[in-house]
Amino acid sequence: MNDNFYKRLIEEAPIGYAYSKIIFDQNDVACDYEFIEVNSAFETLMGINGKDIVGKKISELMPTVNMSELEELKLFQNIALNGGKKEFESYSNVLNCWFRITAFSPKKNHFIMYLVDVTKEKRQSCEAEVHSSQPIGGQNNIETFDNSYQKITNILDETNIATWKWNVQTGEIVFNKVLVKIIGYTFNQLSITIERWLEFIHPDDINIAKEGFHSIFNGQKNYFDVEYRMHYKNCRWLWINDKGKVISWTKDGKPLCVVGTYSDITERKQLQEKLFNNETLFASLLDVIPTPVFYKNVNGKYLGCNHAYEKFIGISKDKFIGKTAFDISPFELASVYHGKDLELFQRPGIQIYESQVKDGLGKIHSVVFNKATITNQRGELSGLIGIILDITEQKQIEEALKSSEEKYRLIFENTPLGVLHFDNKGIITDCNDNLVKIIGSSRADIIGLDMHILSDKMVVKAVCESLKGQLSRYEGDYQSLTSNKITPMRVIFAPILLTDQSVKGGVGIVEDISQRKKLEIALSNEKNLLETTLVSVGDGVISTDNKGYVVFLNKVAEHLTGWTQEEARNKSFEEVFRIVDEFTGEKKENIVDKVISSGKIIELANHTMLISKDGIQRPIEDSAAPIIDKDGEINGVVLVFRDVTDKKEKQKRILYLSYHDQLTGLYNRRFYDEELTRLDNKANLPLTIALGDVNGLKLINDSFGHIVGDELLIKVANVIKSGCRSHDIVARLGGDEFVMIFPRTDGSEAHKIIKRINKLASKEIVGSIGISISFGYDTKYVEEDVVEDIFKKAEDRMYKKKLSESPSVRGKTIDAIISTLYEKNEREEKHSRRVSELCRRMGSVLYANESEIEELKTVGLLHDIGKIVIDQNILNNPNKLTNYEVKEMQRHTEIGYRILNTVNDMADMAVYVLHHHERWDGKGYPQGLKGNDIPFVSRIIAIADAYDAMTSERCYRHALSKEKALDELRINAGSQFDPELVNIFIEDVLEKTT
Repeated sequence: MNDNFYKRLIEEAPIGYAYSKIIFDQNDVACDYEFIEVNSAFETLMGINGKDIVGKKISELMPTVNMSELEELKLFQNIALNGGKKEFESYSNVLNCWFRITAFSPKKNHFIMYLVDVTKEKRQSCEAEVHSSQPIGGQNNIETFDNSYQKITNILDETNIATWKWNVQTGEIVFNKVLVKIIGYTFNQLSITIERWLEFIHPDDINIAKEGFHSIFNGQKNYFDVEYRMHYKNCRWLWINDKGKVISWTKDGKPLCVVGTYSDITERKQLQEKLFNNETLFASLLDVIPTPVFYKNVNGKYLGCNHAYEKFIGISKDKFIGKTAFDISPFELASVYHGKDLELFQRPGIQIYESQVKDGLGKIHSVVFNKATITNQRGELSGLIGIILDITEQKQIEEALKSSEEKYRLIFENTPLGVLHFDNKGIITDCNDNLVKIIGSSRADIIGLDMHILSDKMVVKAVCESLKGQLSRYEGDYQSLTSNKITPMRVIFAPILLTDQSVKGGVGIVEDISQRKKLEIALSNEKNLLETTLVSVGDGVISTDNKGYVVFLNKVAEHLTGWTQEEARNKSFEEVFRIVDEFTGEKKENIVDKVISSGKIIELANHTMLISKDGIQRPIEDSAAPIIDKDGEINGVVLVFRDVTDKKEKQKRILYLSYHDQLTGLYNRRFYDEELTRLDNKANLPLTIALGDVNGLKLINDSFGHIVGDELLIKVANVIKSGCRSHDIVARLGGDEFVMIFPRTDGSEAHKIIKRINKLASKEIVGSIGISISFGYDTKYVEEDVVEDIFKKAEDRMYKKKLSESPSVRGKTIDAIISTLYEKNEREEKHSRRVSELCRRMGSVLYANESEIEELKTVGLLHDIGKIVIDQNILNNPNKLTNYEVKEMQRHTEIGYRILNTVNDMADMAVYVLHHHERWDGKGYPQGLKGNDIPFVSRIIAIADAYDAMTSERCYRHALSKEKALDELRINAGSQFDPELVNIFIEDVLEKTT
């Protein structure tokens, strides 16, 4: 049986039914009650339509009644709060009717009342009591009442109401014939005492009956109204409504005579019990339904619900029964519910819609409402019943699916890859913009294209494989069918399978690999370049994998290790790269293993020797670094190494040069200082220090050049080295100075060594110049002597010796210079001698002192001594000299000055030689002196030199005549030459001589 059955049962019940809720004031005192639900019988009794009752308060329906004085309200409050059941009669002044009311509470603060109209019974009862309106006392009055009672009984015999009279004094109970009809006993059987009468009452109800009797005997009230069960003759139990009233009293105030009525209410009780059972069953059925169920009246007020509904919304039933959606739901949701309820009431039937419900924890649920209208027995709309299906999870799944579809669509449209869909026939159904861009076509051309007709058969094959349920791939240069574009691409075709594993279609993921192809080409080029670089690089390169096995050797590595790449590949690194300590020969630690374990760049220790496959040992330097991939993992090691044989030789050479003089091979000043400190101790006494200085080195450098000067120093070094003992220290201090340390040598022995050196030097020459060395020495005999003082004394003695020996050496050197010059160029010798003679003759005119004449003669002989360093090709050039050659030729005056200036007594002559090419007008060289600023002797030499040059044969021209030469002198007098000296030269030297 469905819920509607029980609703209909209540609706069609013959007694009035009303479900109400107590309303309390602010002090929690009952002040009113509100109708939640009524049935048709109640509407009939009240004379009001149900729509005008439900949702209304009793104060609204009975505005003239003072609610605080309404006894029934207090009774209903007590029942609604404390439970239990009460039955009583009440008279309505408004309706002018008597009602028998049965009230009980189905839940707290609520109550149900059943109403039976007993007006007719009451009126009959009133007629029976007409004659008993005053207390009766005495036998005469009882007799009078008996007469009246009999009249009423005769009337009621024709109704269904039984009457009885109880004579309390005698205990006799008299019934009318209706009671015989009700319970099936004869008058004789029923004319018994009250004690006998109680035996007919159901044992469970005896106390109820007694309470009714006792209430009139103890003076609580003068009437009683009870319901109990009586035994029917056929063993059935009947429900009896027993009402009694005291009609006469004894003088001492005790009941004397009680009259009353019996009504058979079995049928009513059965209906009430059935109704109650149905309601209970209805509520139980609803409660076992797992789906939330609720029902409302036409005013939108909740009438009830099942446990599932209470649990779902998180609110107990007693907190929302009688309330509307606006009382328990957020306004927005309540507005939706109310609007939908109105729609359903306007169009009764079934209503289904989606909405939301907020539970007691504030959580929002997505739901589907299934509602249906309810009608009463008269077919009138009385409310609705609703079922809620929670579709929150379904909605979440739908939202997730929608989000997934949207996400897929976004990926589909925005992925940098091209994407296409095709059906199970290979027809393209969709594609993204990137696919269009990659193949250079349009969506309109692509969508609807049958891929089986594509010209690239490899693509067609891959599509067919995917339509067979297989994952397939294509990579190649694809030429678009809809355009002329060729694109290198890679495609993955994947089938789309249904649940039965049948192929619904497929998807293609297209990647434009043009850039990758370019990168591959670039990478290949870079790889080739790297390999070429590694092959051609000057260092050896070996790479290994992360287990230490050889992967690559370049040519240099092959040469140094003796292994070819083919031989070494996959060999252990240690087997190919054998290294030992240079001094101990012990095997060195494997550098590749150290790099792999540490992940750091490592360099080989010093003094490492590489032993090649053929046994050749080479000193090497190297460094090894890890090869790290993008994830930070070590994939191998690269070793770069080089043969440092040359480097070590250079280092030795550098070390040698740090203590040796590069030119002579002797020790240098640094070594001398360190050795002197080392030898300056008692064990080496007497300790002699000797210094030597090469005479005429500067003159030789200036005259013959530094090459000859270096040759001189080398020979001097060899001579000194040869003259010393093996344990003596010989060093060049710098320039032309040498020093010797003679350990355990006194002055006498040192003198013998120096004498031996001089003897050896006398036998040596450099060019045409002999070797001359000035020596000085001193000896430290005691430990207290300061070695620096010894050095100073030796140096002083050397300089004294040099002062006495240098002049003769310089003279010999100048003679050698002149001889060398004349040997090289005979023309220059003749020219010098002629100029010297002209100067002598000029001096005879100008000077009376013979020494001045001789000096002038000598200067004339030496005026071109500086030409000793001028290239003979320039001196003998028959053509016009270039600017460079002219400047080189002009250098001979400065060179001559430096040569002669090294000799103390030739300093003046050196100045004369320097300026003999100055001009009177200041346009000469080297200093551009003018007029009398030019030295007097230099002016004489200039005239004599020019005259001889003009009158002599030259490689670049023939000699001029004397007359022509004199004309030239006269012409240039006052510009090139001193005019006075020109006149003296012509008139007093040349013409007189002539």
